[in-house]
Amino acid sequence: MPPERSSDLRKYYAKHAKSDRLDSRLLARLPMLHPDGLHPETGLGPGDAMKRAAKLHCTLTHRRTQCLARLDTLLEILGLPGTA
Repeated sequence: MPPERSSDLRKYYAKHAKSDRLDSRLLARLPMLHPDGLHPETGLGPGDAMKRAAKLHCTLTHRRTQCLARLDTLLEILGLPGTA
């Protein structure tokens, strides 16, 4: 493939999301741009720690919300004014 065509194809890939059937044909041609083969990426590298921290934050926030809802329900059952 001439360098001009591969450059145009790379520009196209950079601008478009590859999530529908039309782009699947272009994705099938992607290995032609990398003759030595594609290498699978197993992790996020430096982003792994951030992903773990974000997941932990989400889990803690969810648990906190559940606990507050339980407390509000118990206060309502007891007939005491809740926080709402």
